[in-house]
Amino acid sequence: MQATMPKMDVIAFDDIVTALTPHKIRILETVYNFEHRWASRMQISRALGKKRLTPYDIRALTMFVDIGIMELSTRPMSSPLTETIYIYRISDTTAALIKEWVDWRRQNGHRPMMRSREPVQFELHLADEV
Repeated sequence: MQATMPKMDVIAFDDIVTALTPHKIRILETVYNFEHRWASRMQISRALGKKRLTPYDIRALTMFVDIGIMELSTRPMSSPLTETIYIYRISDTTAALIKEWVDWRRQNGHRPMMRSREPVQFELHLADEV
C-alpha cells in the first residue's frame, strides 16, 4: 500500500505541523532524515533511540501516511516473528514541500531551518520567537 501526496500547499502543511505533538514531530523528522530511502519500523525505532516502536508511534506513522506526508510499502519477510516488514519514506515531492515550508516560515519571521535533505529539527521553527 502506497499513499501519494495529495495536493497540499505550504499553509496547509504548516497547519498540520503546528498541530503535531513534539513526539510526532520527532517521528516526522526521523523519517525525513532518511532522505529518499525507505526506512523500516526497526530502523525508525533505532533512529529514535528505542528498541521498538510503541503503538502510539505506529499510529503516528499511519496518520502521516493517511494525510499523504509519508509513503508506506510492505515487503515479505520469512521470520518466526513476522511475515511482513512495513517501510516508510518521505517522497521527493513532500521533501520539496518541506523545503518550501522552511523558506515560507523563514520569510514570515520564524527561525530559519536547515536546507532540504539535511537533518531538520521542526521544533525550532514552531517557536514563536526568532
